[in-house]
Amino acid sequence: MVDSRVSPSRAGHGTAPALDSLPTAAVVVPVRNEARHIAQCLQSVLDQDYAKERIQLIVVDGMSEDGSRELVSTFCSRHRNVRLLDNPHRITPVAINIGIGNANADIVILLGAHAYLAPDYISRCVAALRSSGADVVGGRVIAVPTEGIVSESICLAIAHPFGVGNSRFRYSEKAAFVDTVPYGAYRREVFDKVGLFDEELVRNQDLEFNHRINAAGGKVFFTPTIGSYYHSRTSLVEFWKQNFQNGLWNVKVLGQSPRGLSLRHLVPLFFVLSLAVSAILSIFTPIALFLLLGIVLSYALLSTASSCHIALRSGWRYFFILPFVFLCLHLSYGMGYLGGFVKFGLPLGRKPQRGKPDCGVK
Repeated sequence: MVDSRVSPSRAGHGTAPALDSLPTAAVVVPVRNEARHIAQCLQSVLDQDYAKERIQLIVVDGMSEDGSRELVSTFCSRHRNVRLLDNPHRITPVAINIGIGNANADIVILLGAHAYLAPDYISRCVAALRSSGADVVGGRVIAVPTEGIVSESICLAIAHPFGVGNSRFRYSEKAAFVDTVPYGAYRREVFDKVGLFDEELVRNQDLEFNHRINAAGGKVFFTPTIGSYYHSRTSLVEFWKQNFQNGLWNVKVLGQSPRGLSLRHLVPLFFVLSLAVSAILSIFTPIALFLLLGIVLSYALLSTASSCHIALRSGWRYFFILPFVFLCLHLSYGMGYLGGFVKFGLPLGRKPQRGKPDCGVK
């Protein structure tokens, strides 16, 4: 196997090494009913400035019913390095494990079907793996509005610290070792060392997996020079559903790996609990009522100040929408935890289902 620490060839970046010295890269894309975005996603992989002969593109489909399979099949017929595999279980971690099992490459990159890559994504990932010595690297994710001012406001909110805390991959301009990265590029040997993805975690499986890497002494590296793009939700209803599910499945992550979440993931839960507890206690004591008012006013001030900060840079047309987007984000995420406690309880000590490499179905 070629050593993945070898520097890649990039346009304008010195003398190109021999093709055989470049590490191979497999991009795994789990898909289910993503006809709207899958073509752009796959084309962004095929348009990389990295040597085409060293790229594998593996699409693992969860039995899509909206034409996604037909679109992917078109790519397969036109490009020899594109493969379509089946995921009859129809959940993301199973698809990821099938893709990893079929990837014959030095580096495995996991990409969402809602996303697409900057043209130099793979080459920069390979360079970052070499220079950082990390086991996995990733970079900035820029949210792209799908349509309308609400979608634009959602993109702005999730790229601001008030919205997402210290999620560096949303806004940071500084390279650093971190707890997790999206669309990570993993050294192949990582999967031999820590296993595959937990197949019980329908969402947020990357949080638990990257925590497992850190816990095993590995390193996760973020650099803003690696760029990708993600299509945001188009409405507050969709945005609410997305974040509610993220919060709900974080409860499962806590059960499988108690240290798999950082403080930023828990803040919305504390916010919702503080509102609920103070509201209930306010029935019995005025002190709790003052506490509730203090929490609401403090949040309103922070939300307004953050909205103003964004509006100064991006336009005042967003100012009156952003407070509702922030509130939707934080309430839905926090209430998702409560739904998770109802659905899962506290499954501490349960054995994770991390799967085995699967060849899938062609």
